[in-house]
Amino acid sequence: MMYRRVMKMLLCGVVALGLLLALGAGLTAAEEEFPTGPIYIIVGYGPGGGTDVPARALAMVVPEYLNNQPLVVVNKTGGAGMLAPKFVAAAKPDGYTLLMGWGGTDYTLRRHVTDVPFDMYEDFKPVITVCQYSGCVAVPGNSPFKSLDDLVDYARAHPGELSWGHTARGGEHHANGVDFITKTGIDVTEIPYHGGPETRNAVAGGHVDLGFFATFLAPEMVAEGMIRVLGVCTEERSPFYPDYPTFKEQGYDSINAPGIKMVAAPAGTPDWKIQILHDAFKKCMEHPAAVKFMETMRLRLTYLNPEDSLKLARKMDQKYAKLVEQLGIEKLR
Repeated sequence: MMYRRVMKMLLCGVVALGLLLALGAGLTAAEEEFPTGPIYIIVGYGPGGGTDVPARALAMVVPEYLNNQPLVVVNKTGGAGMLAPKFVAAAKPDGYTLLMGWGGTDYTLRRHVTDVPFDMYEDFKPVITVCQYSGCVAVPGNSPFKSLDDLVDYARAHPGELSWGHTARGGEHHANGVDFITKTGIDVTEIPYHGGPETRNAVAGGHVDLGFFATFLAPEMVAEGMIRVLGVCTEERSPFYPDYPTFKEQGYDSINAPGIKMVAAPAGTPDWKIQILHDAFKKCMEHPAAVKFMETMRLRLTYLNPEDSLKLARKMDQKYAKLVEQLGIEKLR
């Protein structure tokens, strides 16, 4: 009797252990199989801009590192770039829907100048930091302004006559523009657009007198004489644009709000999936084809892991909260 009871207990234990081992093996297999379908990376701005380009750089080579599954870039524009994060925040946290641009100025600054339909920290998990770039101010190629002094002198003598464009209220280019306009005390009319290429094209077409946008969008139109870069918002001249003078060397202070692009997933996405995505994207950033593409687009690859990405986002958040207060930017409702 006792023998049977002991044997029954042992048998139950073996069965339970077998189930646990099978479950563990199943979980491992599931982890190894991710992803089993396309991953969608959502971009809040149009094609060709500073948020779109790094997403496409990853998409070029990522199948090599994600079970031959594609990374599909989806441009979900509207709401001054805020429809994309709203969509991703509400997406299923399964690793198949990601956001490009989280944690950069567009989000750390934007939330201080307008209400946003998501919580930057509660609704997302950072995956990786991919790149950064600088901003510039440009005028039409036939503009009489050859320097920042020319522009400022004219604007002061003709208040309200000039107009300026930027890529969206609350982004890095809006911040650079407001900073410049506030510090110089000029009176110019603000016209927001839906992305960098649109802002640049508005400048080239003479629809605005000056525009702030990503510097990497300028070279071709500068070469064609369609626009003229008056200043770059960096401490030193960039090796990508050695002929473009900085604000600083012309005697103007610049906050240098850089474009920093991070990838994030919806909150609740399992950590092991975040790790797989992070590892794949990091390998993409080291792939010769992606590196060459980013160099051609004059974007600087900048790697940070999820933890350091979060730290940088919080640091920028604090910086721009103070900036908004200093510049007196009123929050839109």
